[in-house]
Amino acid sequence: SGTNVLVGYLAGTNVCAQLISTSGTLIGSPVTNGVSTKPPQVAFAGTNYLVLWLDNTTGNVDVQVVSAGGTKIGFPLLIGPATRAQALLSDGTHVLAAWQNSSGYYYGQFLTSAGVLSGSAFVISTALKNLAGSAGATNYLFVWQNTNGLSQQLNTYGALVSKSGSVGSPFQISQSASLNQNPPADGFDGTNFFA
Repeated sequence: SGTNVLVGYLAGTNVCAQLISTSGTLIGSPVTNGVSTKPPQVAFAGTNYLVLWLDNTTGNVDVQVVSAGGTKIGFPLLIGPATRAQALLSDGTHVLAAWQNSSGYYYGQFLTSAGVLSGSAFVISTALKNLAGSAGATNYLFVWQNTNGLSQQLNTYGALVSKSGSVGSPFQISQSASLNQNPPADGFDGTNFFA
């Protein structure tokens, strides 16, 4: 938030979030949000934090609003059925949640800082492996791995997503294919994306 950090983690199968100061001091008690076997995603949305997770009891992706002071606001919002909560990205105003459905497709959904759905869910990629993303100044970059169609070797691809949810044409990032399935990562330095 510029002042504190909200860390999402699993305590057993409980989805928790703990507010921590920039000096490393725990602030208040952790908030518990749901049950999962996969780590949650956290983003700061300008005024509040959002916590995204796959709820094992329902098979849905849920989001919980947490105040800048580290307390829950309202109840979790159900986004939809999924197998993984993949990413939660924020540019400080816009928040984009990404998840994988049972077909292996990656979907995106914009949210407000109050945890309200904004627009409709949309397909980011029909690739099946390891989506990652980052928020830029004017759009988002998502990267993933997919087979090259000729063998089980994997290439890394990317696509830009506008803040209105328009997905650009996928492009290949990797210079050569690999048999290794290593999750990609990307970031934004204020000017360029790095993957």
